[in-house]
Amino acid sequence: MHGKFNYFVFFLRIIFWVIFLPCSIAAIIFCPEESRSHHDLWGVIAMTFAFFLLLFYFNFKIGRAIWTERFTMRIEEGRIIVTDLFTFRKRVFQAADIKGFSLSEYPLRGLKVKSILLYLDNGQKIEFPQFLFFNFKRLTQALQENGFKFLGEEPYVWKWVDSRYYKFDG
Repeated sequence: MHGKFNYFVFFLRIIFWVIFLPCSIAAIIFCPEESRSHHDLWGVIAMTFAFFLLLFYFNFKIGRAIWTERFTMRIEEGRIIVTDLFTFRKRVFQAADIKGFSLSEYPLRGLKVKSILLYLDNGQKIEFPQFLFFNFKRLTQALQENGFKFLGEEPYVWKWVDSRYYKFDG
C-alpha cells in the first residue's frame, strides 16, 4: 500500500521557509539601524539580540520540521520502502530491520497532530506526520496487517528545546 503523500503541504512549507529565512536575515540587518535613532545603544543591542534569538528559533523549527518530515512510505508484505524526498533515495526495510511502530500525538498551533513513529533495530526513528498523508488511518492498519509490531501509543514528552523522549527507545 502506498502512503498518499501530500506534496502540496510539503512544498508549501519549503517555499515558506525559503521566503522567511532571507526576510529574517534582512530584518536582523536593517532593524537595528532603524531603531538606533529612537533608542539608546544598550536598548538597541538587547532588542536586536532578542529579535535574533526569536528569528533563529523560528527558522530552526521550520527547517528542522522540513528536514525530519520528508519521507514517503510504501508498505508491502514483510517490508517497508521509505523514500527520502530530498535525495530521492529509497531505503527498503525488511521486517527484521524494524522493531515496530507507535502512534504519537503532538500539539501544533492549537491542534493535535498524530504521527507514526517507525522504530528501526539500529536505533533510528522515522516520523510520518498525519498532515503529510491523505490516507494516514489506512497506513496504521496496513502496517499491522503486514505483520509489523504495534508498540502502542506514546505521548509527546519534551526533552529539550526541540527534542523529545521516546517511550519505546532502547
